[in-house]
Amino acid sequence: MVFIPAFFAARIMETDTLVSNPLAFLSFSLVASAVYVFNDIGDAEEDKAHPEKSKRPIASGLIHKPIAIMIGLVLLAAGTSLGITLNVDFLMILGAYFLMNILYTFALKHMVIVDITIIAIGFLLRIWAGGEINDIPISYWLLLMIFLLSLFMGLAKRRDDAILLRDEQIHARKNIKHYDIPFIELSMGVMAAVIIVCYIMYSVSPEIRLRTGSEHVYITSFFVILGMLQYLYRTIGQGKKGAPVTVLLTDRFIQVLMISWLVVFYFILYYK
Repeated sequence: MVFIPAFFAARIMETDTLVSNPLAFLSFSLVASAVYVFNDIGDAEEDKAHPEKSKRPIASGLIHKPIAIMIGLVLLAAGTSLGITLNVDFLMILGAYFLMNILYTFALKHMVIVDITIIAIGFLLRIWAGGEINDIPISYWLLLMIFLLSLFMGLAKRRDDAILLRDEQIHARKNIKHYDIPFIELSMGVMAAVIIVCYIMYSVSPEIRLRTGSEHVYITSFFVILGMLQYLYRTIGQGKKGAPVTVLLTDRFIQVLMISWLVVFYFILYYK
């Protein structure tokens, strides 16, 4: 996400970008890792009842909580120290991301819809940080699409937890009983439709044609449409669980579509 603004601005290969983006990526990764550590500490008891999350180091007892807290603090300090070397705006975004996620870990994640909204905002902050570090203005189209896609992925994760509760009576999280599977699947369908429409409008908008210097961005929308349909078929169509990361790592068709989208977009942006 941190690299996306530079990629879409056709500046990914500039010298300054090649230096600042990896540093920003590393800084954000360290702070995000600290967030995950603190989240796993807070969720340790619930994770013990989950068939997969119970294997996590803290839930399984491999790492005790005092050690985990120390690891989290070290990661946070390392990420913040690296962020200080970049710029003030980036550091403020990094701090906002951390504080928001601490609130999420200990309170907001128990609130229906608010929980997935916080996840989506976290991705927007990553995009914003990538823009600030390279002084690149962020298109509102890009922000809209990332927000919608993040909500879609959040719903997909909640669907997995809801299926686990229905089939195995395992409460993966406290608020999952309020997420009805038909509601989630309807919401995923709505999100998928809005994402597709938003992407098509993005690909043909005068602003994007001016920015990219090309009228062929619309070609990439075919990969987005097919990708969304394949994901819905893989999960809702087949009635199976479908955590986004798991699907991306196992579905060859989606992998081919993503690589094709990236290659086509790269040629549109960099070979005019």
